[in-house]
Amino acid sequence: MDDLEKGILIMFDESGAIDDELKIKAKSYCTDIREKPSVCRLCIQKLCSSNLVQVQFWCLQTLHEVIRTRYSTITPEEKNVIRGTVFSIVCLEDKNPTRVLQGPAFIKNKLAQG
Repeated sequence: MDDLEKGILIMFDESGAIDDELKIKAKSYCTDIREKPSVCRLCIQKLCSSNLVQVQFWCLQTLHEVIRTRYSTITPEEKNVIRGTVFSIVCLEDKNPTRVLQGPAFIKNKLAQG
């Protein structure tokens, strides 16, 4: 598990066991990552490799936000990668090791928003 995955898990933790200051740092870290130009590729990579629903949700949420707010700045190559990955998840789900569509309903809903 890398720092981004740890940050996402801390940020989404609702157990009460995580210190508020640490949650604020995790949220700031994830927000900084979200602003990077390479965030689309990172989200695609994490979406395809992580089985953690919190990570999948954050990646889908981030992709949705980037497409909604910065679509004109995304390179044609990145648009094709995003499109191809979403197509792969939806149409080739049985060959996708993360099995996103077999996850909780909120993951499928977030995928549908994108």
